[in-house]
Amino acid sequence: MRDKSVFLGFLSAGLLLAFQTGAQGKNVTVGLASRDVASYSTAQDQLGTFHVMAIAIPEDVVGKRLDTATLELYVDVSLNDEASEGSTPVIEVLPLTNAFAGDGKPTFAPTSPAVRNVVPGERRKLLLDITDIVKGWIANPGTNHGLIIGSLTGNKEGEFSLRNDVLGAGVVAKVTFFYQNRSGGRVSH
Repeated sequence: MRDKSVFLGFLSAGLLLAFQTGAQGKNVTVGLASRDVASYSTAQDQLGTFHVMAIAIPEDVVGKRLDTATLELYVDVSLNDEASEGSTPVIEVLPLTNAFAGDGKPTFAPTSPAVRNVVPGERRKLLLDITDIVKGWIANPGTNHGLIIGSLTGNKEGEFSLRNDVLGAGVVAKVTFFYQNRSGGRVSH
């Protein structure tokens, strides 16, 4: 990704919106701007097109018991060739295991992926559960190198372009962190 001081700056560069969900608990939504996401392209037999996204954990969440973390984004999906027609591409969201500056091949942990089949077309909404990834980052902040998004470990029949015109001007994705109240009750549904 980038050096740690730049990475920590992503939170202040992103859009931070906090919402109270009533007496049961809280959630915090962080909007990630286009500048917080980098896109790369490699040979199709390697990783094809993929995106790297920096996500800082908001101070409101640190020290609390995280219930759920969801990543919301919109993508345009196309098939790579006519031979892929009739198939449904797969998009994966995985945690990076090392900082990725755009050179070489990124390293990621396929142990806790968020995976979805996505029908080809425009403005496809994805809502992905990244709770296990974020819990790992909270437990060990030094492991937060961001996310990698694309068809990374399985079939590579689809190409994904991230939209920055659906969630708000220049917002590529939103991450919502639901955390538990003082009594430990579940706050998300």
